Amino acid sequence: MPEKGPLKNFAHSGYAVAGLGALLAARNHTRLDVLKIDVEGSEYDIFGSWCGGAEAMPVFDVLLLEVHGGGEAVAAFGRGGVIGACLHQRGYRLFQAEQNLRGCFCTGGGDVSIELAWIRADAVVTQADTYDYQRQEAKHRAYLAARDAALARLAAQKGPWRCSGDPVYFWDLFVPFHAGLGGTGSHTEAYDVAETPFGQVADAIARLEAQGWRLTHKHVGAAQCTKAARKAGSPGPARAHFHFARLPSNRY
Repeated sequence: MPEKGPLKNFAHSGYAVAGLGALLAARNHTRLDVLKIDVEGSEYDIFGSWCGGAEAMPVFDVLLLEVHGGGEAVAAFGRGGVIGACLHQRGYRLFQAEQNLRGCFCTGGGDVSIELAWIRADAVVTQADTYDYQRQEAKHRAYLAARDAALARLAAQKGPWRCSGDPVYFWDLFVPFHAGLGGTGSHTEAYDVAETPFGQVADAIARLEAQGWRLTHKHVGAAQCTKAARKAGSPGPARAHFHFARLPSNRY
């Protein structure tokens, strides 16, 4: 357990705690398919120990990590940061980065938490080269009804940045079902989170989907968590980038 950070008191709280390495050894496991970490700020100490050599980093294929804190702390886990470089040297590649704008607006504390996803370049899952059009299209089409219903609920509110209701985070409505799609072209749309009405974005994406474009990944850039922005119901200026690939013409 971390010796400092928000979780440090768990080691002295009477709860049964153990390090990840010990848990793996007790079960005779040598690796993890997916490691998901949300430790409310203690991630810096955990990865500092792993990257600094004080403790062996466990072997995992995919890392899903929420990083908390200010801009400098978050940057440590990016492609050019100290911990990001440590992961890159160990063969991991960052494939998704998205700011948790709900934390920015709803906590009121200027939190710029970000969700990061890494994958090991030689992991078995990265070697798969098949794309199941039928399965992915079925998932996409089944999702449209749920998305339309959620958009209708949001349309009755003042905006997408509310701390109550479902969903609270508008951009999560657009889920990349087609990350493995090679497609016959690429397209990127960028929107200003604070300025563009979410209904306008939804209509634009729906038009692209009708033309055979499918969302492959998205990225929400850093926002400025200011008091004025939160009071106005927005996390401040941020750019949301949606990346699409086009289905072959005989698939739509």
